[in-house]
Amino acid sequence: MKGANKFENEKIFLQKVFQKIEPGSEIISIDGSAACSVGDNYMSNVFRFNISLQDGNNNICEKHLLVKKLPTNEIWREAFGCELAFRNEAISYNVVVEVLNKFRGEDKLPMPTCFHASVQYTVLEDLKPLGFRMVERQLGLDLNHAKHALKELGKFHGTSMAMKHSQPKLFADLISNIQEIAFLPEKEGPFVESISVSVRMATVGLKVLKATGSDCFEASLNKIQTFKQSAYMMLLHSIQQRGKLSVICHGDFYLNNIMFKYAESGDVSEVMLIDLQTLRYASLSLDLLYFFTSSLRPGVLSSHFEELLETYQTSLNKELEKLAPAAPLVSLNEIYDELQAHSSFGLIMGFLVLPAVTALPENAFNIEEVN
Repeated sequence: MKGANKFENEKIFLQKVFQKIEPGSEIISIDGSAACSVGDNYMSNVFRFNISLQDGNNNICEKHLLVKKLPTNEIWREAFGCELAFRNEAISYNVVVEVLNKFRGEDKLPMPTCFHASVQYTVLEDLKPLGFRMVERQLGLDLNHAKHALKELGKFHGTSMAMKHSQPKLFADLISNIQEIAFLPEKEGPFVESISVSVRMATVGLKVLKATGSDCFEASLNKIQTFKQSAYMMLLHSIQQRGKLSVICHGDFYLNNIMFKYAESGDVSEVMLIDLQTLRYASLSLDLLYFFTSSLRPGVLSSHFEELLETYQTSLNKELEKLAPAAPLVSLNEIYDELQAHSSFGLIMGFLVLPAVTALPENAFNIEEVN
């Protein structure tokens, strides 16, 4: 097949992967292409591979794979902790998701099949041929898509909360495998600079709005200027704080890590959550705040905040009732209080991620060209 030699190293690697899964199988052809546009993924190089796999009885089947590779650019890998991210994702798929799915029984979590996960490669089922796709990053999610996403987040959070109540020893052992990789004390220097740049951008935007004649942004300007030096410590505090509503969080729950499948009518029929590199054990509010500040179309949150939270709460409690009937349900007031307690996390993350989320492809970083 044309291009087969180009992927010879990948063919050898994938052959080893599937030999372990299906002994005696052999890859007889392979083709592939880049899976992400520049700016869509900053932690890995992602490729799609279509392979023809022949089993020991000479039967041939097609497999569609999504392969995440550790970036070759050492400067970028060190700056963003990509090795730690791949290690965390390997543990997420090999340990955390496997244990949570076993706890759930037949009804599995909304995540793709993982064929292999290690410190250099993650090999997943490619969801695109199954009809899943992402919403365009620069547009953001409308109310309908946001509610579907929150329903699945509630299912994910509810599973770990149910296990925490019904099997506390097993749960404690499980979360001991999870390592925080994004916000560490030793990363304060680079992040303080990133936060300062983001705050400067936000300040310029507010000054432009103020120049139009509105004085309602004066208080916001003053607050932003005062907290930028303590912003990183605020992030650390939110991530390290543990409580009743602490769960296994996705850690990077935004629209580029959510895929949707549609019925013939155009309605969303299924949702999948992808990219488990930043899994963490923390307040459930962190995933919610990150999602709210990074992923919604303008006006969706301000007009439908209660509706969004009720969708999430209903899904969360449904899992608790099913998986841990003796566990107390979570009230909306408890979620409100949790969001309020960690509101600075949402604000700071909005500053940090919105420039990347809204960047046009021609203005985004290519992770293999940074020097």
